[in-house]
Amino acid sequence: MGFLYNRAVSVARRFTFESYSLDTDQSVITFTYLVEFEGGHQARYDDRLEFPGTTRTMWERIPKPVLSQLLQSLTILHGSAYWKLDHAGELVIRGFSLTRAQADFWNEVYTKGFGEFFYRSNIDHRGLVSFPYRTRWWSGPLSTRFKRSPRTLLLNGGGKDTVVSAEMLKEASIGFDLFTLANVGAKKRVAEHIGTRNITVKRRVDPAAARTAQRMNVAPGGLFTLTLGFQALLAATLWDYRYVVFSNEQSADIGNTKYLGLDVNHQWTKSREAEELTRKYVRTFITPDVEVFSLLRQFTEIETTRRFSLYSKYFDAFCSCNMNSHVSPDEQENAPRSGWCGKCAKCIFIFAGLTAFLPKETVVGIFGRNLYQDTALLPVFRQLLGLQGIKPFECVGTSEEMLVAMHRAAQTGLYDTDPAMDMFLKEIPRTIPFDDIEHRVLSTHGESTVPTEFKAMMGLVS
Repeated sequence: MGFLYNRAVSVARRFTFESYSLDTDQSVITFTYLVEFEGGHQARYDDRLEFPGTTRTMWERIPKPVLSQLLQSLTILHGSAYWKLDHAGELVIRGFSLTRAQADFWNEVYTKGFGEFFYRSNIDHRGLVSFPYRTRWWSGPLSTRFKRSPRTLLLNGGGKDTVVSAEMLKEASIGFDLFTLANVGAKKRVAEHIGTRNITVKRRVDPAAARTAQRMNVAPGGLFTLTLGFQALLAATLWDYRYVVFSNEQSADIGNTKYLGLDVNHQWTKSREAEELTRKYVRTFITPDVEVFSLLRQFTEIETTRRFSLYSKYFDAFCSCNMNSHVSPDEQENAPRSGWCGKCAKCIFIFAGLTAFLPKETVVGIFGRNLYQDTALLPVFRQLLGLQGIKPFECVGTSEEMLVAMHRAAQTGLYDTDPAMDMFLKEIPRTIPFDDIEHRVLSTHGESTVPTEFKAMMGLVS
């Protein structure tokens, strides 16, 4: 349990990835972290990850090198939530060691994955993250063969992207199961609509850390998607899957701003760069027999929205608002069914995207309101359109995608008297080549990251 103290006068000196332990009878992994401060103060945090439905035999079937490397990776990833509280400059790892190449990977992950946090907290990231590594008498971990059945595990976030990936797999007659962290709210509803097996895990963040983050108003930004991916990798080794599938689009590659030489991207852990780095790391240090990739990398955010609009059975189930990730699973379970806050940039972007492809009454029914009518949201609309400020720190598409969405909605004439649409019609020049932009952002124009053998399974290659 975390130890609370006066952080206003305490400076973190050292952060230690203290230990991890696996209870194979209970299928619980416990990660422990220690923060040391000037003046002798310390804080200890315990983080738990549970895999319900597994047995000791399932754990024992995993080759020890594979399991060790996955647990070590999860130790570093889960630890990011606690390091972020005080961002100590000295990092210590107990119980295992990294090679120089592994340390370089984690340095890049922490630096780029926390770019938004550094920017919004005004923290100089240069030279801040430096993972320790061994340099002598040790060749490091070797990738271990662990043949898996050609089965597919799809990450379930409860949003439109999960739905599009699931329906693509169904249309290609590829069987798959779902992987879900905290099976509540929209994630539970979407899984029920998809109608396949849903493997779930539970994470318990140290409550003292959660209270500290809330009290200190710690800025957003972190490694959630990558952490989820490595959790799914472990599930794949336990339940015998070869393919771990994300639903990240090409729009995630576009960042928000620059800060002290760093490209700041709210969606960096969803980007092509992060995906490629992760795939290389898994192949090199864990196993070549589990593949990690995104099924939607060739699509933009708005193209994914267009595809989602074809699946009406999910309209009352899905939710892509990130406000759900800021509350506990219990709070999500008891939240209003829609789950849409109707205020954030992601709600606004998806609302606009759906107005481009669905009847007005359908979109308003999904959100419970017409977001084009809310004058308080006009500054966010302007940000999304690229008229002011920087791209919002949310999982949203580009300003070109927003232009296309609102242009298509404007052509219906159903929103002309709404403040946001009135602003769009007055401030966006009619000379903009909307047809050319639409051609760029709709349909398939990006490069896929789907492995060749999986494309063959989908019938996409001869």
